[in-house]
Amino acid sequence: MQEVVVIYWSGTGNTEMMAEVIAEGAKDQNIVRLINVDQATIDDVSNADAVALGCP
Repeated sequence: MQEVVVIYWSGTGNTEMMAEVIAEGAKDQNIVRLINVDQATIDDVSNADAVALGCP
């Protein structure tokens, strides 16, 4: 089972919306976790099979 982690920072909410869309698109094939950057840990990145990072 693969895990995709989407880590983002959003000042106005636009990047958060894009992160949610990415997570929604990947949910059928993987386990997806959506994490705000201030809550992300090194283990989140190290244990993921794929990581998407987003910021404005």
